[in-house]
Amino acid sequence: PGHRVVLAACSPFLRDRFHMNPSQEVQVFPMAASEVVLQLLLSCYTGRLEFPFRDIVDYLTAASCLQMEHVVEKCRQSLSPCVASLITEEGEGEGRPGTPQIASSSERLASEPESLSGWPT
Repeated sequence: PGHRVVLAACSPFLRDRFHMNPSQEVQVFPMAASEVVLQLLLSCYTGRLEFPFRDIVDYLTAASCLQMEHVVEKCRQSLSPCVASLITEEGEGEGRPGTPQIASSSERLASEPESLSGWPT
């Protein structure tokens, strides 16, 4: 039950699934690669998420499906400079972070990866 509380706090989608299906197992439809979903779920416990920029669409998609708005918003913020440069055709490729990071509300999205002990990279 403790795991359900943590996951439900991070994901309204999972919270609703737990309420609708009180059994031991809850199946999540395949929305993204299993590694992406695993990293998102681990971030519920650690409060941190780090991934290569090239995977941002996968994380944005999976976080949207899981209704993890804090992750969705950080992905949107990371993509904004890229979209803006495509629209204005200025600074092609500038402002693109190398590794989006999503941290607790007291931390900000950083453009360079940090060393995280115990976190697979």
